Amino acid sequence: MVLFSNGVLGTEKAICQASEQLSPNGYSRGTRPNGEGVLWVRGTLTNATKVLQRPRLAAKQLLLATSAGPPADDHHQAQRKRQADNLESLKFLPSLIVIFTPRDHRVFLCEAALKHIPTITLIGSDVNPRIVTYPIPANNDSVRSIKLIAGVLARAYQEGLQKRAELSVFPVPSPFLPLYPQINQSLTHMYLVYSLLSDFPGSESL
Repeated sequence: MVLFSNGVLGTEKAICQASEQLSPNGYSRGTRPNGEGVLWVRGTLTNATKVLQRPRLAAKQLLLATSAGPPADDHHQAQRKRQADNLESLKFLPSLIVIFTPRDHRVFLCEAALKHIPTITLIGSDVNPRIVTYPIPANNDSVRSIKLIAGVLARAYQEGLQKRAELSVFPVPSPFLPLYPQINQSLTHMYLVYSLLSDFPGSESL
């Protein structure tokens, strides 16, 4: 699961589209009815069972809201059902988090670090790059910058999945079989970053 955080105002649609390109593994935090980004609830990653005290009830309410609300297309119905299933079983810890505005998500970054979840973050001159796993030097206050990198990340993830599928046809030596899921996941993350770097001018020297 890859979780996209919110960016500056005006990037909501681009971030949502990028997360949908990763379907069924992509999620975005979404926006409020007034258009503002959804706030991160402290402890959602590190203290989930306390923050979500009744996950099964919340999942049931989500399913009821889906059935009682206006008719939705098959894609949105399947997405809501998947969200309810994940919430009910507490399978909501992402394997990768993309944060576009680190100044506004310091708690989010701390929780990800405590849970050993890798992060990709747009880093400006006012943010310490050592607080994230994969820093990307960019203007995180620019709408165009966030839209560009969100699209590149989505495309790189798709290429990473394809590359992983190609590599998976080779037999895995028996000593590495217990680590195969972690190796597979690491390959996807590494190829994602490699693809991202190779899409920018001057990356030939890397």
